[in-house]
Amino acid sequence: MKKTFQLFLFTSLFLGVSQFAQAQTADDILEAHFKAIGGKDQWRQLRSITYKLFLVTLHSRSTYQVTHLHPNAWRQTTKGFGGIVTVSDGKRSWYKKANEKTVLLKNNIVRPSLQPYYLDYKKKGHKIKYMGIVKVKGEEYHQLKTIQKNGTVEHLFFDIHLLMLRITKTKFGIKKGSKNLWQYIYYDDYKQVGSRWFSHKKRVQKPGYSALYFTKSDIVTNAKVNPQLFKYPGK
Repeated sequence: MKKTFQLFLFTSLFLGVSQFAQAQTADDILEAHFKAIGGKDQWRQLRSITYKLFLVTLHSRSTYQVTHLHPNAWRQTTKGFGGIVTVSDGKRSWYKKANEKTVLLKNNIVRPSLQPYYLDYKKKGHKIKYMGIVKVKGEEYHQLKTIQKNGTVEHLFFDIHLLMLRITKTKFGIKKGSKNLWQYIYYDDYKQVGSRWFSHKKRVQKPGYSALYFTKSDIVTNAKVNPQLFKYPGK
């Protein structure tokens, strides 16, 4: 049975979950966060996910069918536009239109791993530091600064009552003058699927671009997925 985050928010606040606002270390924050979204063991057991994705931009609307396979392989089929299929095995990416040859992309398209990178982060070689409680647009959040093993710097903002991830701020890789440019992702709502809570509505704001709006539906976890779907077929 699927539930929306608003109902969860009301119930949890009524039960006093806001006690987590007193957490003082990065590990405290992450421990409370994973409890809120289903528990670390449940997320460690996540091996695949499929969903329908709706993307809305300033000038277009698109629909995709997406499958992710642990740890970072993914496959995306575009509804319309000739049914373009884009795939990554985690190391390289390619796409294919109906009745046309496979095109291997010069650079791999990297997407977030199926399991959050900050799950068991120390074993993965990442560093995370608690930065305290900060205000963003008038709302208070616990802020964590993460430095991933590959050098990516990202800030995570969790609401102080339920410790749900609400904003990420990631260094965009280029500068404007002497200032770093950042990409912001706003996680607007969560949905329960089985025993886990997933963000199913988010906004992505890249510097210099209009916002992208993503909505996931028909989310299915740990369905049987054929690994051959993520194998590069050659040209």
